[in-house]
Amino acid sequence: MDEPTNGLDADKRKLFYEALLETYEDHPRLILISTHHIEEVQPLCETLMVVHQGNILYHRPMEEIRERGILLTGNIRDVEEVSQRADVIDTARMGTTAKVMIDDVYSKDWIVKAQQHGLSIEKASLQDYLVHVTRKQEGARV
Repeated sequence: MDEPTNGLDADKRKLFYEALLETYEDHPRLILISTHHIEEVQPLCETLMVVHQGNILYHRPMEEIRERGILLTGNIRDVEEVSQRADVIDTARMGTTAKVMIDDVYSKDWIVKAQQHGLSIEKASLQDYLVHVTRKQEGARV
C-alpha cells in the first residue's frame, strides 16, 4: 500500500489502521506499507525498511528502532565532551548552547552521563531520528 491514508481525517485513519490490524490477525501475511508518516504506522510495524532511490538504506526490527535516538542539549563544551565518542548524527548550535542527536539506545547510562554534566537529555522522536540516520547513510553512499 502506498500512502494508504492520504486524504483521510484523523478518525478515519485510526479506523483504517484498526481494520488493517484485524484483517492481519484473522489472516497473517506480509503487508507492505509505504508512507512518510512513520509515527502514525509504527505501532503496527514489526520491521522498518527505508528505501531511497532503489537502495535499502535501513532495515531493522521496529522494536530496536523505537529505542534509538538521544538528544543532548547544553553548554557546547559539555555536549562535545559527552558526545565525543558517540555516533553523532545531527548537531545544532546557538550561542553557547549545542544540541546533538546521537545514534544509540536511550538508556539509564546516557541519562546518568547527561546529568553528571548538567545536560538536558530526551528521547528523539522516531521521525526525527529516521530523518537524520538516513541522511547519514545517504551521505556514506555518495
